[in-house]
Amino acid sequence: MIGDVDDDRGMATVWAAGAIAVLVSMTVFGLHLGEAMVVRHQVESAADLAALAGAATVVAGEQYACTQARQVTDRMRVQLTSCRIRGWTVLVEATAQPPGWLAALATPTAQARAGPAVGVSRRELDSTDVLLDKKVRAVEFTTRRSRR
Repeated sequence: MIGDVDDDRGMATVWAAGAIAVLVSMTVFGLHLGEAMVVRHQVESAADLAALAGAATVVAGEQYACTQARQVTDRMRVQLTSCRIRGWTVLVEATAQPPGWLAALATPTAQARAGPAVGVSRRELDSTDVLLDKKVRAVEFTTRRSRR
């Protein structure tokens, strides 16, 4: 009987080491999952802010609006994939490269658009205010009336 007791000696250490290994693995996986979520949120925020920056200067033209959008994404360490103007609406797509082994799995992308809620028409515009002061002083937007 004493021989049977000696065979089980040290099993608690093996089970404890296995449990610790599982807990450490789950913690590391959770940290990487959290990091992926942070990168995704960063890309979404950068796309939203870039679209808003472009929409704020859309009266100056597509090149200027997209330059403003690119400045926002560059500051947020995100790549601006595309920037288009459709009417008064700015359409932006941004991507980011996640760190570590997450980059091999997927690249998060986000799309955003910003512009007026309804169709607008420009009645008066002094574009030099936009280009020189980065302000629009003499612009008045009116909603289009639907024709029946």
